[in-house]
Amino acid sequence: MFEDGGISGGKGEDKRPGLNAALEAVKGRRAGILVTKHADRLSRDVDLAGFLKTSIKRAGGSLVILDEVKSDPYRKLLDGMLAEMERLRARERMKFTYAAKKERGEHVGPVPFGFRLEGTQLVSEPAEIPTVARIRRERTAGTSLRGIAAALNRDRIPTRSGSPWNAQTVNAILRRMEERKA
Repeated sequence: MFEDGGISGGKGEDKRPGLNAALEAVKGRRAGILVTKHADRLSRDVDLAGFLKTSIKRAGGSLVILDEVKSDPYRKLLDGMLAEMERLRARERMKFTYAAKKERGEHVGPVPFGFRLEGTQLVSEPAEIPTVARIRRERTAGTSLRGIAAALNRDRIPTRSGSPWNAQTVNAILRRMEERKA
């Protein structure tokens, strides 16, 4: 998959490294079909579009412009492939975003019980400190994770989501407390 992210389809092929790499893949027989969603994503210049189509054909490849495909049985397959590629690209963008935030020391992910987000940093949530302290005390005293969860439910101590306490939630809070010590 090749792309020219942020580069207009109106630019010449010399300014579009993704397009050039796709053409080289077709010419080098590493790809047989060049797929684009819209004709103007290939080129907004009619002459250049014609040249590109001819170059792809001469190299033994095919050009598929999805918006021009009407009843092609492969359209559903191609649409699914494009959707999957976009999902994968979105996941990669999120990984990079999260990595950059972590590198800057910013919190990434859901805000854990016992904390709130202040700007980009986690700080203790005063209203939840007594519950966190209770969980720590009961665990130190030897109470099982299930036992702690049952006691919190029995005493009607709310979780942040309003769902009942369970052993996994209690364990996650204890793990976070250990991580924050380290």
